[in-house]
Amino acid sequence: MIEKPSRFKAALFDFDGTICETEALSSALVAKVFRSYGIEPTEEELWGMVGNDDAVTVPPILARATRPVTFADYLRDLDDCRETYYRTPLVPFDGVVEFIERLRGEGIKCAIVSSTSAFNVVMALNRLRMAHLFDVVVCGDMAKHLKPEPDLYLLALDNLGVEAAECIAYEDSPSGIAAAHAAGVYTVAYTGSIVVQDRSSADEIIDRW
Repeated sequence: MIEKPSRFKAALFDFDGTICETEALSSALVAKVFRSYGIEPTEEELWGMVGNDDAVTVPPILARATRPVTFADYLRDLDDCRETYYRTPLVPFDGVVEFIERLRGEGIKCAIVSSTSAFNVVMALNRLRMAHLFDVVVCGDMAKHLKPEPDLYLLALDNLGVEAAECIAYEDSPSGIAAAHAAGVYTVAYTGSIVVQDRSSADEIIDRW
């Protein structure tokens, strides 16, 4: 467990499942792609992909395909399913906008730290009219290693010009919590998403903003 900062300078937010309920929608699209390969993914496999690096979680599933299919094929086919971030109606979780606005009003910097691609996250933030709330947006195509590795958090800290002990991270997945902890950041788990995950490793747990 990491000690909670008595006064903090920055708040670092995951996006999917923390700012907005996108994970169930995305999982449905992922399942659609898998089924096109003759694979019926289990719920455990789909939820296990949440917050993790697809390069790690997807290949073992693709091994069950009824025809030869590569990870590059999967990424191409998944890229054709952009409904979650581009067309599906998006609504932020109740209270999260007001929460972030209050932090900013107190002079606290705010950042997005997500394993999702920058194009998708920025598209979603623009559609939600929330892009102006964040000083920094760090996404999965900006670092070599994704969550649960700390690279994305370390990049966010560097861009914000703050130390880990001066920050609080808000996450919804075990891999996100692990990434924030590996960077030395006190982490609060948000449990308002419909995706059920083990968040017991977090320093603090909240169910609403």
